[in-house]
Amino acid sequence: MFTQAKLIMQNYLPKKLEKGMMFLGMQNGEMVAHELSYVPLDIESYIGINGAPVEPYIYILGNPNVPDETFCIATPDMIGWFDAGEHSDELYDITLKEINNILENGGHCEIEVMEQHLDDEEAQEDYIQIVPVLLHDKVTIKYETDELYLDDEEDNEEYEEEDEDDNNEDDQDWEYHSHYNF
Repeated sequence: MFTQAKLIMQNYLPKKLEKGMMFLGMQNGEMVAHELSYVPLDIESYIGINGAPVEPYIYILGNPNVPDETFCIATPDMIGWFDAGEHSDELYDITLKEINNILENGGHCEIEVMEQHLDDEEAQEDYIQIVPVLLHDKVTIKYETDELYLDDEEDNEEYEEEDEDDNNEDDQDWEYHSHYNF
């Protein structure tokens, strides 16, 4: 099953620059990732102008008010497969093109996960842990789709229908009157 996630590019300071490292930059008003095509002679100047290199991490974003609901589910060494969607049966290595398309969408993507049920005998509860599905030690990600929202939309439509019924019963115009003079 796929679930919502967010691709976040995190800076790091390497001991030396190497060909292929990723950097973020602005292009036509958009934040884009690009790879280092050559190793510059003056590394400090290059980093001063272009910033530090970045690595991709994938986070599951949960409720910000609940501890441990937002967590890193994939580190750079795990990010590797891209699923082009229903029109293709193949997985392929993710490229800068897919990374930039995801960044253009605010970093929102989907990652293939499974649920592991963990039994905590002391608490006498069953915990569900979300873990990434690994294929040759790499995760599969794809562009964000609307399929994740279909169940929520059906729930919202039912709620809106109930709300409309309630509004029809109280078909009065209400005005707000303040008791305070300012």
